[in-house]
Amino acid sequence: MKSILITGSNGFIGSHLAKYFYEKDYQIYGISKQILNKVTLNLFKKHIIGDVLGKEVQNLLNTVKPDYIFHCAGNSSIKNSIENPLNDFQNNSYLTFEFLNVIRRFTPSSKFYFFSSAAVYGNPSSLPINENHSLNPISPYGFHKFLSETMCNEFSKLYSLNIIVLRIFSAYGNGLRRQIFYDLMKKFINNEEILLKGTGKESRDFIHVLDICKAIELIMDAKNNLLEFYNIGTGEEISIEEVSRVFSRYLNSTKVIKFDNENDYGMPLNWRSDITKLKKIGFNKSILFSKGIEKYIEWYKKDLLIR
Repeated sequence: MKSILITGSNGFIGSHLAKYFYEKDYQIYGISKQILNKVTLNLFKKHIIGDVLGKEVQNLLNTVKPDYIFHCAGNSSIKNSIENPLNDFQNNSYLTFEFLNVIRRFTPSSKFYFFSSAAVYGNPSSLPINENHSLNPISPYGFHKFLSETMCNEFSKLYSLNIIVLRIFSAYGNGLRRQIFYDLMKKFINNEEILLKGTGKESRDFIHVLDICKAIELIMDAKNNLLEFYNIGTGEEISIEEVSRVFSRYLNSTKVIKFDNENDYGMPLNWRSDITKLKKIGFNKSILFSKGIEKYIEWYKKDLLIR
């Protein structure tokens, strides 16, 4: 039975990866800073509450030598990275370097999957964006993901670590408690008028977290070089204006939606991924955007009742 170690296992993507691959009969190990609920905890053969760089993690790596390591841990907020760039650097770039060094020492045969971001592209010069597009981050978060990718390159070339860099576009799905979808739900429930940032013409390539898991499974089965880069998206561009209309429709809302015509510093304007490389290994999205939003709304309402 093959094994997977997930850092940031209590996070949005990390927790979904744990469930997905547990159901595929992998042995799952996890590291997070927070205690998991009993249902989630049952997915793991062993789960460590603590620092990714702690002695307990080193011992686990040395003993288990997992087949795959999914490095999801780190900060994931552009806004927070602008407010506190040092914290973002420490929890993204510095953490990634130190963790790669631990892997080099204790389990160099493991395949390392680094969860990067489309933020490394910044505002692209053209759409769609393929993996060879120039990198031009415009936020500390984007720069620190770029630095982390550079470190992945370093450890792959100098120490022959097998590394896959995953540039995740705009992930969404049940359990997401931040970003535009969560913000929209709160505003539709609590506000008389829906006021959103920007012009509404800003766009993203939204990919459901289950499709992220499926894409990663295909990459795991593919023949890859020692260092590979993949865009993880759908190849489709959806405006924020359209997103708000979809929410309004499923919520049967008549509330007025307005935009303030101001864009936050560090936020890219338009994204659409070129996923030719991903499609070559068999990827096709399985969840329609409208269906994903419908399920998200159902989850949010249940979560609101529980809390």
